[in-house]
Parts: sequence; structure tokens; C-alpha cells
Amino acid sequence: MKKILLSRSFFIAEILLILALFGIWFSATLPGFYNKINAVGYAFCHQFKERSFLIDDMQFAFCHRCTGQLLGIFFAWMWQIPLGKYRKVFSFPKLVFIIFSVLFFLIDVINGTILFNFFPDKSFYEPSAVIRFISGLFVGTSCSFLIFPIFNNVFWNQGEVTVQPVRTKWLLFGLFSSEFLVLFLLFSKNQVILTIIDAVAVFTAILFLGLLYSILILLLIRLEIQFSSLWEGKNVLLAGIIVAIIQILIISTIRFRLTGVWYWAVIQSIALLFE
Repeated sequence: MKKILLSRSFFIAEILLILALFGIWFSATLPGFYNKINAVGYAFCHQFKERSFLIDDMQFAFCHRCTGQLLGIFFAWMWQIPLGKYRKVFSFPKLVFIIFSVLFFLIDVINGTILFNFFPDKSFYEPSAVIRFISGLFVGTSCSFLIFPIFNNVFWNQGEVTVQPVRTKWLLFGLFSSEFLVLFLLFSKNQVILTIIDAVAVFTAILFLGLLYSILILLLIRLEIQFSSLWEGKNVLLAGIIVAIIQILIISTIRFRLTGVWYWAVIQSIALLFE
């Protein structure tokens, strides 16, 4: 099994399968770039238009909070790359940030979804796009802080364990600066910038889900700590991405068959009752 998975023939088969899956996706979804990427969000997010950023009249593939989560994952992922094969999953500062992020996220969800809709007099604050985005951003960052070192522990056959504190501080400064720069750009109303941000969130959703499946595959077939480069483990990484794409296709197909439209018709109808 391991020999087959790591073979060149398997790699070629994976590339062909990915091309076939994307072909199915492009033929089955509505025409137009934004409709294509919004169909990815359809497998993850409620996609309420009033709770999503807009590019002219076209909404983002994900709502405010989901967009924040995915961009938090993306930027934390990018800014952890200089750490190399860093493997420490937990540290006290990281744990504090994760707890704070989760609590902030839960409070915002409860306040915006339950209290503000059903008991407006008891809500803590009026929900807004900024708060929803930031709550998602922090949780996404926390998620990336955990998954990146877990991947390093499972994938690499060696890796450094410590990082210079000064280097870490500069990376954290760069991370949070870039995240809040994106928050500013989301309200710029520049179609090109917003389209890039939307596309980054969509590709992050696919790649991050694929990374999670890659970790699972490595553990299931006992291939952990075997690779010294990403190219060596490319077949496993592609296998994870393939499973992720298939999952998205299945979920989107089922929901489309149930509703007949490319949005969450039932949920949006229920939401209208509370407007």
C-alpha cells in the first residue's frame, strides 16, 4: 500500500483525477467566476448575503465570520513558514491566545445568532461585520497555530524544536499587521482587491481541508515522520486535497438536490422570519 501510494504512477493518476474533478465542478456549477468560487463556500457556509462582504452586487463565497476564519488560517500559515519544521504544539502564550479566541468567538456567535435575534434587549452589543470578521480571524489564527506544528510532527522526519524569541516576536508582529491590513482592505470597495481576498479564502478552505486529510492519511497508513521535503510527500498531500475536493462536491451536490438553488434556501427563509 505504501509503495503504491508513493509511486510515480499514483502521482500521475492523482493529477488526472484532480483535473477531472475540477472539470466536473466547472461543468456542474453556474457560469461566471464568482459563481464558481461561491459554489465552494456553499459546501461550508450559510452564505447569508446580509452577513457577507460584497463585490459590487456579488457576495463573497463565505460570510464575514467564515472569511475571517479562513484568512486567519491563511496568514498564520504563511507567517509560520519561516519557523521551518517547528514542532511545539502548545506553549503558554499560545494557549492563552487560543482560549481567548475561542471564548470571543463563542460570545460573538451566541450574541449575534441567539440573543440579538430572539432576545435583543439582552444582547451584549449590536453585531457588525467587523466584529464577526475579527472573531473568525482569531479562531482561524488559533486553528493554524495548532495544525501547522501537528503537521510538522506527522510529516517531517526531522525538525527544529525551538525558535529564537526575537524572531518569533517579529513573526507575530507581521502576522497581526497583515491580518488587520486585510480587514482595512475589505472595506476598500476595490473590486480587484476584494476578488483576490475572496479567492484566497476559497483556496484556503480547499487546501486546509486537504491538509487535515493528509495528516489523517499519514496516520492511517503509518507513513508519519517519513519525509525530508514536500516533494517527497507530494502524493500524500495530493491525496488529501483529492479527498477534500470530493467531500466538497458531495456536500454541494446533496444540498443542491435538496434545495434546488445555489444558496441555503431553507435557512434563509427561516432567517426572514426574524427580520
